[in-house]
Amino acid sequence: MLHPLEKHKVRRYRGSIKAYLGDAAADLLPHTTDGRYRFRWSSHERTVMRRRKRITPSEWAPKHMVIPTGPFEGARMNLSITPHLKGIMDAAVEPYVRDINICAAPQCAKTTLALTLFSWFSVFEPGPALSVYPTESTGTENMVERVHPSYRLSPQLKSLMTGRKEDVSKHNLRLKNMYHRIGWSGSITSLANRSIKLLNLDEVDKYQERPEKTEANTIDLATIRTRTFHNHKIFKMSSTSVDTGFIWTAISKETEAVFVYWVTCPQCGSTQIMDFTIDTFDWPHDKDGHSVDRMTILSKKLARYVCPHNGCLWDDDMRNLAIQQGTWRLLAGDPLDPEAYTNPGEELFRHIRKHRPRSIGFIIPSWISRFVSLSEVAHDFLKSQDKKSLSPEERFMAYQNFQNKHRSLPWRYELEERPVDAIKALRDDRPSGMVPGGNRVATLIAGGDTQDDCLYVSIWAIGWGQAREMWLVRREKVDSFAALATVLWDSEYLDADGLSYHVELALQDMLGHRTSEVYDFCIEYDGLIMPTFGASKQMPQPYAFSQREYYPGTDKAIPGGLRAMKINTKWYKDRLAVKLNVDPAAPGAIHLYKDTDEDFCNQLISEARDEKGNWTQIGSRPNHYWDTLVSVSAGADYLGVHHRIRPMDQQEEELEDNCVIQASSDYMGQ
Repeated sequence: MLHPLEKHKVRRYRGSIKAYLGDAAADLLPHTTDGRYRFRWSSHERTVMRRRKRITPSEWAPKHMVIPTGPFEGARMNLSITPHLKGIMDAAVEPYVRDINICAAPQCAKTTLALTLFSWFSVFEPGPALSVYPTESTGTENMVERVHPSYRLSPQLKSLMTGRKEDVSKHNLRLKNMYHRIGWSGSITSLANRSIKLLNLDEVDKYQERPEKTEANTIDLATIRTRTFHNHKIFKMSSTSVDTGFIWTAISKETEAVFVYWVTCPQCGSTQIMDFTIDTFDWPHDKDGHSVDRMTILSKKLARYVCPHNGCLWDDDMRNLAIQQGTWRLLAGDPLDPEAYTNPGEELFRHIRKHRPRSIGFIIPSWISRFVSLSEVAHDFLKSQDKKSLSPEERFMAYQNFQNKHRSLPWRYELEERPVDAIKALRDDRPSGMVPGGNRVATLIAGGDTQDDCLYVSIWAIGWGQAREMWLVRREKVDSFAALATVLWDSEYLDADGLSYHVELALQDMLGHRTSEVYDFCIEYDGLIMPTFGASKQMPQPYAFSQREYYPGTDKAIPGGLRAMKINTKWYKDRLAVKLNVDPAAPGAIHLYKDTDEDFCNQLISEARDEKGNWTQIGSRPNHYWDTLVSVSAGADYLGVHHRIRPMDQQEEELEDNCVIQASSDYMGQ
């Protein structure tokens, strides 16, 4: 039975009181005049049902978004610092846009963009949200250091928090009107059993491709969770890697309209797209026309951007003014075609409101971010051209870094099928078994490939220092492990001066039908040889180790266990492909002895990259010695040969350290 309303007490009732109480309603509820029970909405109900005046993210962020970490921690978001975010923010919330793909260089505010958009959605269009990161630790760091503080620091966002401790954790933030969880690649459970309206896939090119062999890739597993929301949003953000990476595949094959940022010259008012060319980036040169030291350019900020219309010179401050007056325009053509960037396409909002694309993409190079100095861009480019102080491999890696981290374009090393004569040109005048002289060799390392009926082995001399120069000393095909031991440790290897060398480390392939034999051989010569196997999946490091406790297919334990090296074969083959293209007279080259036969030379070019960037055997060409060279290169890194100092160089350093410098002066009679 209903009782009269007590003071400060709220009751909820829907419908007419008279329908239940009849004529007694007026006596039981004298405080009512129309026979209806009066009530008030709770604060939580009012929060959820409140209809706020909808404003765009670029209008909302400066008023309510507080930067949670970094140099601007605690300050309101200022889009004059990151003006390129304005168009992306407002375009992303258009009702017909579902997929937003952003290919951006580091330090271009990708993470801040995602956090701001998710915060805006929590106010105006709430729904369950999931952010997926490459690793669990990255995800928890972002949740604890970015997401939680951004809600606590903003009064409007803080009003959405429930106030309960259990609703704030390292994996989750539950608000009054939605929740925000994190997931990570490689974890099926963190991606499954959730319906998602808002999905942020962060740094997708660093994802583990498949959590399990029987499952789809991480991106597909996550995007499936958005099916139940017809108004979902999917954000893919990453810096680039190779052209087969997730983000570039999304930009080039899964995006209806790609946009690039055009800026306005503060001096002449001309509009242009900033691009890195020899004509648009300028830095000082010496009298001979050579660039001044790249470190000087970086430390003194000597690089300038040259306006291609009137030759106006921009320093970093002028560049910052130019990007504040920028706008996003359609890229008409292939993103990898330089000609596609020459003509301004249709303005962002004019295009999307006319064509209403479901998917849009943005390419953000580093030089349109005020957090990246023009001199840093010039330094990193010159580093990739520095033949004096860097080896070919180091220059190659510097170029890849410049392409990915500054241009925000993918990198792909194209290895054409080389003629065998190009490999024969690497032969010098040494006979087989002879080590190069002149104190150029730091050590000998051997690599072995295991076959059912034989064993392939090659022994290489590794040079001192970062250049990693390599000389083939001997290659053999043997029929037993006893014969292999003879080649490795019972044979003498001399240089022209009669100095003797020994094989410091051998690495033997353990895969195939003879794994147990390889284990026994490595146990017998423990400390001199190590079993190896190639990685079937992408690895974040060149090599790793795994402990083997049992013989394969049995319960027989290996006494003391056995450590095996897991080699990132793709990484080493990429690097060796560069070395095979180095001129024999240049530092860091590969050298073969003079009688190296054609079969060995053919095996060094027995593989090439496929369309996905993976190394594939060409036809049925044997590739055994190519695999042994990969093992030798990994062994050199494991031993740290490139950090070793030649004895004569060490003696010179010690001599310099022991020098006593005497000085005379008339000051105070000395």
